[in-house]
Amino acid sequence: MTGVAMTVLSLVVVLGVLVFVHELGHFAAAKWAGIRVLRFSIGMGTPIKALSRVRGGTEYVVSWLPIGGYVKMASREEMAGDSLEGGAVDIGTIPDAETFEAAPVWKRFIVLIAGVFLNVVFAWLVFSGVFYHSGRATLPVTTVGQVADSLPAGAEALRDLPLGARIATAGGVTVESWGDIAQGIQNAPGDSVVITLADGSSVVLPIHRDALSERSAAALALEPWRDPSSVTSWRAGLPPPPGWPPGTPFSRSTGFRWPSGMTWSTTWTPSAVVRRRSPSGVRPAGWT
Repeated sequence: MTGVAMTVLSLVVVLGVLVFVHELGHFAAAKWAGIRVLRFSIGMGTPIKALSRVRGGTEYVVSWLPIGGYVKMASREEMAGDSLEGGAVDIGTIPDAETFEAAPVWKRFIVLIAGVFLNVVFAWLVFSGVFYHSGRATLPVTTVGQVADSLPAGAEALRDLPLGARIATAGGVTVESWGDIAQGIQNAPGDSVVITLADGSSVVLPIHRDALSERSAAALALEPWRDPSSVTSWRAGLPPPPGWPPGTPFSRSTGFRWPSGMTWSTTWTPSAVVRRRSPSGVRPAGWT
């Protein structure tokens, strides 16, 4: 299947699910309010006879155009969209009390908003299920692994952060993960951001809280320390990161991968580079 066909099919499936849930909200609310539902359709246009059933005074159908769906309720007025919604529904005489107009205003309001409400509930259930199954992705690391060469205005002090140093607070908030550091930099109050290291030293970034783009860029300029065995991607640009065991060959065939901004080489002995980039007194696992 081509990429275009897969995109179109995915769009139809996703919209189909969303429309079904939306119309199901209208349908359930109308049934609750005592309004006769003449037709519940998946798709628009003429219903497919082989996929049509009448139960409890309601015709359940699948229509030819898979571009949406609708709930057709009993009404005293002929609807302008009847032709698009498959035409009239012949299921016998409908008591006036079961028409949409006969319901109290507050019930009609609930029927109208029920579709959107059920979409919100459905989205909450889906995301809750995903988070319950997979958990929330976090990187429980606060150690600096790299600082970008290009820094936004006011973030020049980040170059003073020694690689391998552990960040204790960012913006006055104690950090326990790399996400905490980014949030601390972006949300720090006042006209500056203070980053404190575990050894008690600190750097100050004179970036006002209203300079959102500069603060976001400053947060992105820092990259976390990564154990070589846990990194999942690489990109040309820089040598392998500090921490790779000195003297160990690194090649495409080994299957080792690096964080964005890293590259690969056939063989590489990082002893000199590691010692040059190593902060004083810090020797992560694998260093000699």
